[in-house]
Amino acid sequence: MYKLILLSLLPIAIGGIWMYSKNKYDNTSVYILFILFFSGVLLSVPAIFLERFLVGYNVFSGYAGFLYIAFVVAGITEEGLKAVILLIFLRGKNFVTRMDGITYSVFIALGFACVENLLYVLSSEKSISMQISMSRALISIPGHMMFGIAMGYFISKWRFANTRAQRRKNAVLFLLVPVGLHGIFDFILMINFKFSLVLFAVFLIVLLNVNLKNIERYFENSRKIFNHNHKKKRRKIIGQKILQIKAKEVQYDYGGCQRNKHDKKIIKDELINRTDIDREKE
Repeated sequence: MYKLILLSLLPIAIGGIWMYSKNKYDNTSVYILFILFFSGVLLSVPAIFLERFLVGYNVFSGYAGFLYIAFVVAGITEEGLKAVILLIFLRGKNFVTRMDGITYSVFIALGFACVENLLYVLSSEKSISMQISMSRALISIPGHMMFGIAMGYFISKWRFANTRAQRRKNAVLFLLVPVGLHGIFDFILMINFKFSLVLFAVFLIVLLNVNLKNIERYFENSRKIFNHNHKKKRRKIIGQKILQIKAKEVQYDYGGCQRNKHDKKIIKDELINRTDIDREKE
């Protein structure tokens, strides 16, 4: 039992550590990430009841029934609840870079996947529980992370959009795309098609490739912002040191007479101007 629980939690921990490593330039608080993860854990409760309620209204059969389960019951319910949590943090003071959107979304998804994974593994028969745990570690949990990356990618585009048209577009895509991906993911697994496994493998490869590129794009954006701020801070410190050194070189008294406050202000202004000129030369 304990081995199954640890095996179920291991891919969640690996996913969280990997995502945190991609956020190293943003210095996101671990406390914030814990709140996001715990929010994902909590939203699994209403998701379970809502999905059971929607399954009871499934009047379709065959492929239509699969589409209803995949896109409505699973896709809209799960991704919709994740989106609600993410929107709460959208205007927070800690949401400052594009990478934050992906990081926040993935940690919410990992919290949800943690509960879902435990429920599937612990409720299965002992003879197949290990197989279910392994399959979910290799397929389902990475799937939730991919949906989370897609949601975070578009909510960041919405958050930092320059025009109203871009905001409207990405406000739709940040929910539509993960719901669509989740629906396709589940639908392919449900259908009994000759080449369904091949189709599923191709879908996963494309999904993984696109999302990793999006992460690298936002990671590079965070790195540039970090380097820019670091250089700006460094220049400020150097400027202050130069000002202090030059201030020591200037004599505030001449001919045995102390200069008045007005004269000192003039000297200070001259020093600041000289420092600015030196910076421009550099």
